[in-house]
Amino acid sequence: MKKMLSLEKLAGKTVGLIACSDGRNHDNKVVQRVIEVLSEMEIKSVLASTIYCRGNTPFSGSPKERAEQSGAGTKISPEQ
Repeated sequence: MKKMLSLEKLAGKTVGLIACSDGRNHDNKVVQRVIEVLSEMEIKSVLASTIYCRGNTPFSGSPKERAEQSGAGTKISPEQ
């Protein structure tokens, strides 16, 4: 049986939030709610710059940008 990571072990840790190719709308409340829930669990969060849609498109950035934001060498800045 695979051992599950307990939530208590995540307290004080940081998680990164990133979108797939279709970014979230800027007025979408889901991202903020996820950040609130994580905070209540004492888990810090950072948002990738590619989490939200860009311009008048549903896309959050190029595949290269998203790959870089996923932690493959690019530091993700905390969202305040």
